[in-house]
Amino acid sequence: MKCVIGKAYKTRFGWVKLRERDVAAAERSILEVPGDVAVALSGSGAAMFVQGELLDALRAWRDEAARICEEKAVRGAARAGLIYASSCYRPLGTTAGSGKYEDPCGCVDSTDDYGHWSGLAIDAPTRFFRLSCVPALTVEEINLAAQRAGLERPWYNGPPLTSYQEGYGEYWHYRVRA
Repeated sequence: MKCVIGKAYKTRFGWVKLRERDVAAAERSILEVPGDVAVALSGSGAAMFVQGELLDALRAWRDEAARICEEKAVRGAARAGLIYASSCYRPLGTTAGSGKYEDPCGCVDSTDDYGHWSGLAIDAPTRFFRLSCVPALTVEEINLAAQRAGLERPWYNGPPLTSYQEGYGEYWHYRVRA
């Protein structure tokens, strides 16, 4: 499908126009995410690029997770695992997601100043991150670490620190705090 700036596409929020954004400015300053911070979730094809501000927050997320692991460890080594991302930077006009969460031509993303198009958002379902920590962290602990690192989940409206899969929105979508 050819995506056209200004054209409306059918989304879960109704018809949404693909907005023009300063993509050139975003692309000039995106950085590759080091593999010791985050990796692409197997099969996702995620392009591991973000803005420096988000990269700093991802590093802080791992640091906060490490602190919780250290507090929680009974004996032996404690360490934070890796963040696993299913999406980071996406060029404006990229269709993402599927089913209920499909975003044709990235038009919903284009309405968000902190959207994937800007390099300031990451989709990171936390299961693999939590389980790669030693000791393994709970959903609440990993989301507390994210919160302490300055990340927020604007598309999730469930109880704080939870990640309910149904009925509360995108529990996996994090961005730098606005």
